[in-house]
Amino acid sequence: MDFSRKHARLSRALLGLLVAGSLATTQLAVAADGAPSADAAVGTGALAPAGARGGEDLTLSDIGQVRLPETTTGVRDLAVSADGKRAVAVGGDWLQVLRLTSGDPVITAQSTAVFGGRVVLAKDGRTAYVLEDTDQLFVVDLRKNRAKKVATLRRYRLAPSDVFDIEISPNGRFLLAKYGYEIGGFGDGSGIQVFSLAKPRKPRKISRVKALEWHGRVDVAPNNRLVVTSSSSVDDYLMVYRLNRKGRMTKLKRIPVQFSPEAIAFNRASTRAFVQSFSSEDPMRIAEVNLKKRRLVRVKRVDGFEGGTDVVVSPDGDHLFATMWRSSPADNPSFVTLDATTLEPLHASQGEELYGPQAVQSPSRGPAAGRILVPTYTGFTGGRPLVIVYSYE
Repeated sequence: MDFSRKHARLSRALLGLLVAGSLATTQLAVAADGAPSADAAVGTGALAPAGARGGEDLTLSDIGQVRLPETTTGVRDLAVSADGKRAVAVGGDWLQVLRLTSGDPVITAQSTAVFGGRVVLAKDGRTAYVLEDTDQLFVVDLRKNRAKKVATLRRYRLAPSDVFDIEISPNGRFLLAKYGYEIGGFGDGSGIQVFSLAKPRKPRKISRVKALEWHGRVDVAPNNRLVVTSSSSVDDYLMVYRLNRKGRMTKLKRIPVQFSPEAIAFNRASTRAFVQSFSSEDPMRIAEVNLKKRRLVRVKRVDGFEGGTDVVVSPDGDHLFATMWRSSPADNPSFVTLDATTLEPLHASQGEELYGPQAVQSPSRGPAAGRILVPTYTGFTGGRPLVIVYSYE
């Protein structure tokens, strides 16, 4: 990571020292200029894009939550199983397994032997893969309501250089590790390492593509054939790859962007990718990529919101849900809903404990289908983070 990005991450983390312990979260309407409305009443902000869901006004409501054990980082990532019945949260001190319901999630298992900053789940939801730091991957068995570490891949067993991000193909066949050389790290070279998950608890290396990959994310489209990565080094860019049925990757296109790209999300048809700016960006930017033509369609500047930490497309494809760092004071929003067609902000949420959420998920199946799961951060002072469940009604 270059110095400027390290400094940005450290500065954001230090702001966690300012986080207070109250539980309240507030929903804000969004004004016509895109900024949160200062006089919005709590809980009455309406989604009002023309024709959305029959033109109905919808209200964002907090319908459930679970408080997790003490940690000095809060939740750094959250993954949901393909069937929508289970979620796994990781932080710097533990891993938590949650059973999803139509209301409050329920903790069913936990482990202090597993911790990290990124988690993904096998397609059957019975195995988790947790990236801890840049050179260690935990393989965790989640069967029988337990969270048991069954394998650890370290350094060269994982990738030739530091690993920046991991992802699983939607069909559950492959685990991808985006890697590159980090100053003070190990190894050399950069690219994507692909593992077979034919035996989920024994990932096996099957291919590698060398490419100029740097800090950022990797994600696989729902069609299992396209891969998009985001990178920032001396310049900022996206990479588009083809992934074949044997797990081999081919470089298709390098797309320059004029901001530091981070989180990636796809529409269900795998025709569009949405890329959110890194948290050091202010204001936030959302880029739309046409995956058929492999070109940048537009970049939307979202005034009134900071750069982000994660973004997903709603199950119905109508909206984007995005989380972002929110520095003190607490009246700055840290969650926003955007119209997936116009990329205009529609609804925002804030609150003392909704500081700097690092992830957002919206299951398409299971008892929490269509809900929005937002975990919270705590900062260096520690505390008991939440996983908050939102719904539009």
